[in-house]
Amino acid sequence: MSARKKSKKRSAAVYAVVQFFKLFGATALIVAAFSLIIAAALSIPFIDREKNDEYTVKIRTKALTKAVTVKVGDKEIVSQGYFPVSALNGIMGVRVVGDSKGISISNPSGTEVMELTPDSNVIIVNGTWKQAENTVLYKDGECYLPMDLIEKYTCLSVSYDETSSLYTVSTSGAEDISFFPKNAVSDVPEKVLAK
Repeated sequence: MSARKKSKKRSAAVYAVVQFFKLFGATALIVAAFSLIIAAALSIPFIDREKNDEYTVKIRTKALTKAVTVKVGDKEIVSQGYFPVSALNGIMGVRVVGDSKGISISNPSGTEVMELTPDSNVIIVNGTWKQAENTVLYKDGECYLPMDLIEKYTCLSVSYDETSSLYTVSTSGAEDISFFPKNAVSDVPEKVLAK
């Protein structure tokens, strides 16, 4: 075999190997690109807020270090300045009992009580009748208190940031959390504690 034929065979073999690696490399790049696109698409969460029945709000307390997240059934109620009563239980161990006819909220020791009647602005704080500016709401098994009522009759301050869906609940001053220190009026009615 002549040197020229050997050179042509080597050139053809080298050319075939180079073409194979070009094709293999291009295919590998395309597969890698599609893999990255698919992985990115799967890692992006899809949330359809219109179809979501519940609206999640986060609750941060300044007096406590942990955050509590509460599912609220009605975003419109929350945006009107109402706070879900069940969130108080999650934050401080407040006892909430009742139904659509009447609700009783007591502090963890049971010594101070607030009684509420849904769709009414009359409340009872430690046995004393008070008239609130706004009515108490009851919807889908949840009682909602107006934030101004919470601030007026408890040591709590509540604010709500609609853009971040964040409630901030804090106590007045640096005192320990207790539920109704502002209005220590009289003995707690026994009928409320018996519920």
